[in-house]
Amino acid sequence: MKHVKLVSFAVCAALVLALSGCTIKSPATVMTVDGTDIPAGLYLTYQLEAYNSAYSKVEDKTNVLGGEIDGVKATEWIHSETVKKAQKYVYVAKAYDDAKLTMSDDDLATLQDTVDSAYEQNGDWLASNGIGKESYYEYALSASKENALYEAYAEDNTPTDSEIKAYMNENYCHVNILYLPTTDTSYAALADDVIASIKEKAQKMVDDINGGKEFADVAEDTLKAAFELGGREYADDTLSSYSTNTFVKSDSTSYSEAVLKQLFDAKAAGTAFLNEEATMPTIINKVENFATDADFENYRDGVSSEMTYADFEAATKAEAEKLSTTENSSAVSTYSPKKIKTA
Repeated sequence: MKHVKLVSFAVCAALVLALSGCTIKSPATVMTVDGTDIPAGLYLTYQLEAYNSAYSKVEDKTNVLGGEIDGVKATEWIHSETVKKAQKYVYVAKAYDDAKLTMSDDDLATLQDTVDSAYEQNGDWLASNGIGKESYYEYALSASKENALYEAYAEDNTPTDSEIKAYMNENYCHVNILYLPTTDTSYAALADDVIASIKEKAQKMVDDINGGKEFADVAEDTLKAAFELGGREYADDTLSSYSTNTFVKSDSTSYSEAVLKQLFDAKAAGTAFLNEEATMPTIINKVENFATDADFENYRDGVSSEMTYADFEAATKAEAEKLSTTENSSAVSTYSPKKIKTA
């Protein structure tokens, strides 16, 4: 499966596949949204983008179209997402004009350079899917307009500190994490009995924290013991390389649902447990979200943007899906996702 990130914008968190002039001549229009015709090139681009989203969601990556997403056949899900993307395209264009926003010549030149470069790298593949350069540019322009709309929205809808903290308390857990290596200096796996001893050290640290000790009071001794067991040399900066203090989001893809549930179900700060699914003994210690002002300050701007964008995206989606939409069933069939070329 070929995946490329062609154009990056603040409001585009996923792969951006810009619009293109379709190389297939007929049918030329696939659907009409609020009186605006959606040409085949535009439709195919959104469909390819939807396919890439589907690829990331299905279990069997070798049979995307045969899979299901949230109980819906992948082919139906892809079509539904394609329609939504086309609706948003029309809504963004009209909202941008209504807001009387504009792009400078320099911005347009930069956009053109970005499109030229991306199409030079991936043009053959895009063209094989009916996606040509002109519509590629049009979609990139639309994404830029959406970004401008978001920035205007954010200026008037910045959440307060109390709102950000409430959101973080609901969606984030503040954690200390310690990783204990189970390989030697050549990265060869240690003997089973040595690994078992390291796991015992990890469990003791968990028990100590749950018994009232602080992470900072037991982490270094635990790591030193693991290093000694593994024949590694411990240095002054070793702890910083094998530990972290961070926030974990409830929908993080770095951890399994089981680990996230264990973390978010923990009733109080100070709780610790072993991540049994990690490749090395990993101690996770839940701490207070905002024990210090710095704990909040370091994440405030990022979370504020996350909240604002989520609200903007939801509002945009709701307005876009209100637009009247008429599909050409014959054209939809002609441009079936089954005809997508993935390489």
